[in-house]
Amino acid sequence: MPDWRPLDYIRFENWGWAILKNCLLLFIFFSYGMADRYGCMYDLDVDDRCFWSYTMLINDNIPFWWGTYLASFAMMALILTSEWMQWFLKTPPMQFLGRVSYMLYLSHELFVEWGM
Repeated sequence: MPDWRPLDYIRFENWGWAILKNCLLLFIFFSYGMADRYGCMYDLDVDDRCFWSYTMLINDNIPFWWGTYLASFAMMALILTSEWMQWFLKTPPMQFLGRVSYMLYLSHELFVEWGM
């Protein structure tokens, strides 16, 4: 098969394994994507770390930036191997957000400073 690419083995798998793989990658993305240096800011009166973030970083034995890298690699793997995620990113609202995101990144500090 000359048209066979390295990720095609993962991409064209049984639908049951595909659902399991996609759910696992989404779980890794959301669990480690929220890991940060300070924990969750859900209650400002309590100084404790967010339980989920603290648990996913194995009691802070894993640096938070490893969690960020793991979350980004999980999202890249999901995008490369999942047809529904590729379809979702090709929808017009996501295409629009992709076109304006850099402009928003460049100008957001201006609006933050005006607000203060």
